[in-house]
Amino acid sequence: MPRKERLLWGLVVLVALLAVLVGWRVWRLSGLQSQWTQELGTPMVPHPTRLWTLSPGVLDQSGVPANIDSHGLREAAYGGSEWDVLTLGDSTIFGHNLGEEDTLHQGLRAALLSRGVETNVHCGAVPGYSTLQTRQLLWEEGPRLDPDLLVIGGLWTDAMFEASADKDWMNELLPPGPLLTLEGLTWRLKWLFSSPLEEDGVFNAVRSLAPAPETDWSSRARGGASLSGVRRVAVGDYASNLDWMLQWAAAREIGAVVLAPANLERLDGLPRGERWQMYLQAQRLVAKRRSVVLVDARDVLAAAGLSGERAFLDGVHPTGESNGIIADALGAVLVEAGWPEKRLVPDGGPGPFDGTRLREGFRAPPSP
Repeated sequence: MPRKERLLWGLVVLVALLAVLVGWRVWRLSGLQSQWTQELGTPMVPHPTRLWTLSPGVLDQSGVPANIDSHGLREAAYGGSEWDVLTLGDSTIFGHNLGEEDTLHQGLRAALLSRGVETNVHCGAVPGYSTLQTRQLLWEEGPRLDPDLLVIGGLWTDAMFEASADKDWMNELLPPGPLLTLEGLTWRLKWLFSSPLEEDGVFNAVRSLAPAPETDWSSRARGGASLSGVRRVAVGDYASNLDWMLQWAAAREIGAVVLAPANLERLDGLPRGERWQMYLQAQRLVAKRRSVVLVDARDVLAAAGLSGERAFLDGVHPTGESNGIIADALGAVLVEAGWPEKRLVPDGGPGPFDGTRLREGFRAPPSP
């Protein structure tokens, strides 16, 4: 057989072997994902830049369905309008264990409609997302959704203590460049073949992953929230992420409002609230710097006379009643401020917020 033919057949065999390996890898990951879904509840799938995302279809939240679109986002509240709103944050904005009618984005559409403003409200909140993941989501999905207004929540997950910081983990996973470069192709091949197949490599909202110290891939499941380790997102980085999102909106003439979250500790004035104070303060500082309206869910719920038992499912995730009250308050604030005629665009003039000057007042006790 001529040399050229041998080389050609060798190439064909190599491509065939690669196709078999890729096919096996995809099949194996698919099988594990099905097993994880059955055993662990809220199913997540790996995402190459945001760590995890939701799987399209119907998400079973302990018997409460949530519709997830083809982009891994909760189904939007459509009103056939030219105005589009995008909510951003974690599971408290997503609507943990709540049906569609009880979610914040559905409630906000209804609240605006009751005041004569027809909108489509998209849900960009994903369970377990920190502001670093939300920032990446906005960069990737924002142009497609093309919103006229952002409602930016998210705080609790940033302030959680974990084995490693999100930025360290995400730096491992973010691709170094475009696909059609040697570096970009090498990274993607590594992602395909070196990501873990172990059952503890689960992408889900309750047991999110952290990088194993002895490896270069994120393959060790986190053990859940505790008062040891490091914050998922340091307070200075939290402020910088929030500021980046507001700058992103300002550069595109998109309006924004910031939502300070509530929980049982804040609403009932219980101890341990100091864990969150610097993050809440950072939120206010950034909103003020960018001349953005801030709505505090704690003040809204307190004014409505809601007890902690009625306000939260588990001390942090809002009930449908809470979401309705918060959504109505947001709708009232927006309409009173003149939106959508007045765009409520953040002030893009100041330079980036210097989060390094923020210092956390609360320190976690050392690990035992």
